[in-house]
Amino acid sequence: MRKNNVIWVIWGKIILPLIILGALFFAAWYLFNVYQKQGIEKFLSSLVLVSALVIGCAHIILFSLRKAYESKNSHAYKRKKRHLEKWRNIVNYLTPFVLVAMLYHFWMKSWVLATVIVAVLLFDRINELRRKNK
Repeated sequence: MRKNNVIWVIWGKIILPLIILGALFFAAWYLFNVYQKQGIEKFLSSLVLVSALVIGCAHIILFSLRKAYESKNSHAYKRKKRHLEKWRNIVNYLTPFVLVAMLYHFWMKSWVLATVIVAVLLFDRINELRRKNK
């Protein structure tokens, strides 16, 4: 059991933050290169898609962490759950903005099916936020 705790500490304190920082660095590097080589229009469309990717990954990570913490009731896990809820709220409030940017991007590209899908996701997210905050 002790060895398992050490692995989780190494994962949570070292490996996961390094992966996140590396991903953010490469996303920023990619966007900087797009801006330099292809201009502002391509940069903005890439920024929208990278933002959507980051938000999507954040939703997946937060969902999996919530499921992992669900059955644990110790004081440390209660504090982790509160922090997790704060991050979920931040991601939930940022999601509609990214979806609006995606909607605009797909609308300008004349991609009708993608526009419809993003619009449905946007309305669903807004209804969920409205229902949660009543």
